Amino acid sequence: MEDDAAFDLIKAELLNAEDEVIISHYLKPMIVNGDTWPDHFIKDADVFNKNPNVVFDAESPSFVIVKPRTEACVKTDGSDESGCWRIMGRDKLIKSKKNGKILGFKKILKFCLKRKPREYKRSWVMEEYRLTNYLNWKQDHVIYKQVEDLSYLVTIMTSEGFNDWPSYVTNKVYCLHPLELVDLQDRMFHDYGTLIFSNKTCGKTDRCNGGYWKILHRDRLIKSKSGKTIGFKKVFKFYETEKERYFCDEEDVKITWTIEEYRLNVNQNKFLCVIKVYL
Repeated sequence: MEDDAAFDLIKAELLNAEDEVIISHYLKPMIVNGDTWPDHFIKDADVFNKNPNVVFDAESPSFVIVKPRTEACVKTDGSDESGCWRIMGRDKLIKSKKNGKILGFKKILKFCLKRKPREYKRSWVMEEYRLTNYLNWKQDHVIYKQVEDLSYLVTIMTSEGFNDWPSYVTNKVYCLHPLELVDLQDRMFHDYGTLIFSNKTCGKTDRCNGGYWKILHRDRLIKSKSGKTIGFKKVFKFYETEKERYFCDEEDVKITWTIEEYRLNVNQNKFLCVIKVYL
């Protein structure tokens, strides 16, 4: 029991650790000093061939020791050829706060499904940490952190200039009945929800055909590891004024529509709206 508590504490500390700590306290000792890998690290040289939705738990971010991305198969086929990992932006330098010396690099990769963006279940992000060539010229091991948290905001931040902004975009999210935005016959929608990319919204929620969207609570802050507010989350529920009948296995059922809206603190003209339905 005590070992489990200690394990959870170490993992929690690592999840909230700054980039410099991950490089200096974990990666460098393992490579330069030959220290053993922590028990909560997974050794897997084939992580790029696996679907994170199947292998990893969204509620428990994982740390993986793998060979560098350039020596592994970059494409994540899986058994169903689900998608691939894509590099988002340039490498970030990780420097020592004490002397400004470059300790290593950080790269962000995002798992992109082959299906259209509206069929996402979730957006997985992988953070790659590696040392400088001076300390590890072979680049034979790196640390990857697999997380789902904040991934919607990462999608917005890495899609600047509309170069990577998905084509499935509408600015009329709250003016449309949810049936106009989703396909109830789509099994992927029931499992994953529908992801809508929007450039601003109409700002009005009471002009839908057959109902209206209502805010359930105030904006919830989404904070970075350092505690800085980087974005907001808001949840809407759809109230029908003209009752629709829905059937599941030939039985009349009652359903609830919701929208989870994500937006950045510094760039509030781009939104990600995740539409879900609950039976």
